Amino acid sequence: MGSCLSSCLSSYYESNGICQSCSSICLTCSNFTVCLTCNTTSSLNIYYPDNLTCISASSCPSGYYLDSTFGALSCTKCILPCLSCTNSTFCLTCSSGLNYKGSCKSNCPTGYYADISNTSDSKCSACSSVCFSCMGNATNCTSCYSSFFLKNGTCVSNCG
Repeated sequence: MGSCLSSCLSSYYESNGICQSCSSICLTCSNFTVCLTCNTTSSLNIYYPDNLTCISASSCPSGYYLDSTFGALSCTKCILPCLSCTNSTFCLTCSSGLNYKGSCKSNCPTGYYADISNTSDSKCSACSSVCFSCMGNATNCTSCYSSFFLKNGTCVSNCG
């Protein structure tokens, strides 16, 4: 009290030349309600930059993932076309295209088909083990491995 500082200490912000206390959930702030970093001892210890506030770990909104890249935990927005993700490189669902092993693709690679049975989660699913390529579902083969023959959308070991 009565000391002159060049800047306010952590958990305080400057207002009209006076250091004011941040909200208890903030470690640093620009005013009482705008957190810049979160108090790690608080249950609301995850930084949510879009709202400049701290939230609980289970509260990262859809389209965000829990990120610790820069040390402190924060909710980071998924990179489009990911609608939901586990980190900056692994998509769970796509806004456009098909999810293939965590990336959004316009087409599935050979050995996979466009599984659009769940329109909110379109993905590339594996063809059956005998199909080299398939369409519509895992067992509707469009080509077979070399030891099999294609017969009416099915791969068979002999033509019969």
